[in-house]
Amino acid sequence: MARFHDGIVSFRNMVRDRVFTGLRGAGALWRLKSNALAGASLSLLLCSVATANAQARQIEGRVTKVRDVDTIVVAGTAVRLNGVDGPETSNRYGRDARAFMRRLVEGKTVTCNLNGARTYDRWVGVCYLDGQDIGAIAIYQGHALDCPRYSGGAYSRFETQPARSRLPRAGYCSR
Repeated sequence: MARFHDGIVSFRNMVRDRVFTGLRGAGALWRLKSNALAGASLSLLLCSVATANAQARQIEGRVTKVRDVDTIVVAGTAVRLNGVDGPETSNRYGRDARAFMRRLVEGKTVTCNLNGARTYDRWVGVCYLDGQDIGAIAIYQGHALDCPRYSGGAYSRFETQPARSRLPRAGYCSR
């Protein structure tokens, strides 16, 4: 502890004595602190970006579980299908939608492009079965709706009129 403290005292003395080249006048300490703060802020920002990029990744594997129409487990990783608004399994439409998704992907190999976001215990992403977006398939088949807040409206063209009249749209899906 004494060594750390001695280093701080030495640093303060160097600043006080204006040992740093180019630092002259009354604003020297302020400029030094500002530069140090800017450097620390930039480092923190770069670490955050690197962490987000590290989390945005692609996974490929077998679907081991289908929780509902918009959440599947791929090779042990829970994935929330981005932009898909599926009914809850507490009602008949939700149970039918889960059964549809099970028939579509359970036990099969899918590829998911995760965007780095998380919701509850799930990573968020778009998953493909044989190159086809499974979220788009579920919506096209009338088992889910587009969630424009997260999809940007990409799936709206796949919605069916019967699904729009039958399935409630989640409040958080509004833009």
